[in-house]
Amino acid sequence: MDPVTEAIQQFSVDFRDFLDDPQARILRVVVEAKNVGTLGKALRGEEWNPENQSPFLVFDTAYTIDRDTFESMSRTVRQHYDILKESFAEDGQELPEFDLQFSTDEPPLHSFGRHLRRFTECTAGVLKTPLICWLPTDVKERKQWTDYVIKLFQMGADSDFRFVIADQEGEHLAKPLLSVKNAAMTIRFDIDEAGLNDWMMGMLAAPSAGRAPGTLPGAAAPDVVPPPRPGPPPPTDEEIKAAAEAAGLPPMLTPREGEELRGLVMTAAQGAAKNDPEIAITKQRDACKLCERAGVKLEQSLMVLVLANYLLQFKSEKLAEEHYIQAARLAEEAEAPAQEAQATMALGYLQLKNNQFETAAALYEKAGGIALTGEANLLYLESMRMAGTCHLKLKREKDAARCWDAAVKQGREATPDEIANSSFLDVAGELIKLLEKHGLKDQAQSVRDIVTEVGEKAQV
Repeated sequence: MDPVTEAIQQFSVDFRDFLDDPQARILRVVVEAKNVGTLGKALRGEEWNPENQSPFLVFDTAYTIDRDTFESMSRTVRQHYDILKESFAEDGQELPEFDLQFSTDEPPLHSFGRHLRRFTECTAGVLKTPLICWLPTDVKERKQWTDYVIKLFQMGADSDFRFVIADQEGEHLAKPLLSVKNAAMTIRFDIDEAGLNDWMMGMLAAPSAGRAPGTLPGAAAPDVVPPPRPGPPPPTDEEIKAAAEAAGLPPMLTPREGEELRGLVMTAAQGAAKNDPEIAITKQRDACKLCERAGVKLEQSLMVLVLANYLLQFKSEKLAEEHYIQAARLAEEAEAPAQEAQATMALGYLQLKNNQFETAAALYEKAGGIALTGEANLLYLESMRMAGTCHLKLKREKDAARCWDAAVKQGREATPDEIANSSFLDVAGELIKLLEKHGLKDQAQSVRDIVTEVGEKAQV
């Protein structure tokens, strides 16, 4: 069994122990930020358990400042309720209207708390009390966040609310929970990274020497060389390349080259995971050279992009920048706009990281334009979101609004899956706040109408 599945199965056991304990109201899950997404999927799996009758309100909202955070979470509550209401209506059961909006006239946490109570009131008698799951991948002010989490627990003390909170190692939240004793449980959600890398290497490595030609990576293979098969021998790499060239086909990786490339990429990834720059960078360079020799520019672009990421990981920022530029050029030559946009966005990130907001904004806008030509809506939305953010840091609110407005309008062209997995709502929310700040209420309402239209299509 792979380590991810093992981690999810162990979480399922621990989670059900929590549910089965009538005194337990708070489940603190100690988890690394990079594994929070997997934890969220595990929770969704528990929500879909046929025995479960409680809706799960799952928030992956980062904690930045209280107003932005709790306004976003309140919006999620309303959206979740709208989906439930529509689903019950299809079965002939009407739920009450969720007649509540986020209020600016009270503390943000209180407004969010009223949303949770209203959600519970509207689903009473139909569903059990919701399980409130806050899984932030980023917390800017950990002490302040901890204070708000404790206040949230206190607000739910007179109800049967139950909470699942993703937390990092440390005592910020652990100490306050000692005061509630049996009401709080702490578990860990760990994925064995070394074991996962070894498992992936085993799945993707070349089969044993006794395999039949063409056996896929990870497939079972005999321990002895099978006897020769009747018929002509399989073509050599040289014969394959000659035949492709004669047919006018573009350069391609032969099966042997593909197998070698997979081994190099996985070895490099394993080195990066083990914080070994020599293995990661050397093997990834070899992967780049293999693609260059084979003349496959699209694959070479991807390999160079990964190499740049490793260089950045191991603090070789100047070399990383050079390789991002190379990756963008190769992707352009290969007519791969999505990949070119990714490399250009990485260049924008480098500039943003060094507070070069002017250059970063230009690069993000360039990436957005490239993504648009390739109909890569997810990349376009994120590029324009970041471009607007850079403009805002330069106090160029008109340019920020221009970028965000373009992103929101493009949301109409995105698929439901793209919207659900994009930063569309964040962009729209930032644009609405900016327009309202300048008294442009009609324009802000226009953006809300687009959000409603897109949300109905995507069911987000």
